[in-house]
Amino acid sequence: MQIIQLLDKFCFGGGERVALTYQHTFNSLKLDNLIVALDGGRDSCPAGLKVVRNYLAYFSIIFDQLKTKPGEATYLIAHTNRALLIGWIFKVFYRKKIKLMYVQHLFYSPLKVKLLSYCQYWIDSYIQITPITTQLMKRYFASEKCFYLNNYLALQTYLSVTNSNDVLNDFLAVKGERQVITFLGRITQGKNADHLLKLLKLLPSDRYIGLILGTGDELEHIQDLAKDLKIENLYIAGFQEQPLAFLQISDYMFFSSTYKAEMMPMAVLEAKTLGCKVIAYQLEVNSHILPESNIFVYQDFAAIAQGILDNSIVKDKNIYDEEYGALRFKQLFGA
Repeated sequence: MQIIQLLDKFCFGGGERVALTYQHTFNSLKLDNLIVALDGGRDSCPAGLKVVRNYLAYFSIIFDQLKTKPGEATYLIAHTNRALLIGWIFKVFYRKKIKLMYVQHLFYSPLKVKLLSYCQYWIDSYIQITPITTQLMKRYFASEKCFYLNNYLALQTYLSVTNSNDVLNDFLAVKGERQVITFLGRITQGKNADHLLKLLKLLPSDRYIGLILGTGDELEHIQDLAKDLKIENLYIAGFQEQPLAFLQISDYMFFSSTYKAEMMPMAVLEAKTLGCKVIAYQLEVNSHILPESNIFVYQDFAAIAQGILDNSIVKDKNIYDEEYGALRFKQLFGA
């Protein structure tokens, strides 16, 4: 058998991170695999990734792979709706030779799931990356079509960041002996990066420093708010393609998102794996991956600050690791 993962543009995002994690697991299981994606301008391109400029080249790679292994089953793993459409095209032409799997990374309304269910004849497996969709999937999909594979983490899929990283070194010099509270993600509405600033206002600046990893259309708002609140214990590192070096020196990670559509945030799994205490709001997905002591009422900064000061926010082990991923894929492929 061979496995081909299908992406849209290879940028920096959750879908790409999951595809690279799957690839690491397939390699460890010695399964023939590759990833196909359009060029998204990302600086780094790991081995086993075919980045092309157009869909003609995209289709050509898949056709070539099918020709080289005519007698073997080919698993196409689609990470986007567009990739799913491409998978359907090959499913029509190759029928039983193609096993098409679809990974739902984004939240879908019941109507969208219902519409997708009309096409389930052409989908061999519908991979759920989070437990919050279980009941919805049971309503519209045949049970044998659904496979629960929670997002998991393989740290080896991240490029190492060396000590020559100027931003990292500068932050280490600025932070001193203070504890670090980190926001990691897009600085956009709903992600609430500004909540970190409001939390910092309640904490002694000689003991705590805030770190923002990311960029987005609300970055200017964050900078203006920091001036208005007179917050000096904040460091904005901007976008960092490989953020683990920063999480390794963080004591807390503030997952301040209030998107009800959050499926399974990789940033939380990253932070837990590296020993950060994760702070979050009352979202359904958070109740599945964080202890109750770390979940707070929306914008209750006083309670969060108190939890930090009295050390009642705890570290929590990430159970969704490499071993978990390998076991679940063996079950999926019947190995």
